[in-house]
Amino acid sequence: MWTEKSPSFEGKHFQIREAMAPPLPDPPPPICIGSQGEQIGLPLVGRQADMWNAFFPANEEDWIRKRDIVWRSAEEAGRDPASIEISATREAPLPTSDEESAEWLETLQHWAEIGISHFVLDFGHVTSTELIERFAEQVIKPMKSG
Repeated sequence: MWTEKSPSFEGKHFQIREAMAPPLPDPPPPICIGSQGEQIGLPLVGRQADMWNAFFPANEEDWIRKRDIVWRSAEEAGRDPASIEISATREAPLPTSDEESAEWLETLQHWAEIGISHFVLDFGHVTSTELIERFAEQVIKPMKSG
């Protein structure tokens, strides 16, 4: 619906006839699929999505296995695996010390090394601008310049 003026679709369960949704976006928005499912979701990401988002598991080997499923599925579909942007979600509190900031920075730099290009960070309920400023100065700034 984002690339044709009045598209139609005939599927097994759904049909669409001459659907209109003007104005057409230019360019069409990228599609991000958040999935961990190794049988259906991750292969779908590899075949169709512009971006994949997942929670980063405690076990890095599990995450790399999942990433490789996405990449293999992309190759099998004739796509360049590098064209799929990868984001990871991390839920953790903001750093409260220089040491915690250094740990955050090390974690995000490592994630970037293994193919993650976007970070979705959930800090919970933040009540201090001091913590936000620390994160911006000690984590975001070095990530952007490095």
